[in-house]
Amino acid sequence: MTSEYKRILKEALKLSEDERELLGVMLFQSIPEDPHYEEYWKEEIARRVKQIKDGTAKMIPWEIVQKNLQTKILRKIKKRSSQRLGVTEKKK
Repeated sequence: MTSEYKRILKEALKLSEDERELLGVMLFQSIPEDPHYEEYWKEEIARRVKQIKDGTAKMIPWEIVQKNLQTKILRKIKKRSSQRLGVTEKKK
């Protein structure tokens, strides 16, 4: 890593969580899309369909996936709210 990279990273880490998140999204969007992106996804989808047909895929019911996502999202919202209010979270 270059010294310029390290300097920018050090400064970026001083930003608020919201600003770092926005910066991450903007940096990600600035990367040109791989011209083979569609091809890679078609291959990945074909691989997953084959695993399902072969019975080798680990299937997770939507209800469990949805519950896990909701739990993660709520935890993140709670953490951000606590940070904005200056409340420290107790370790369990």
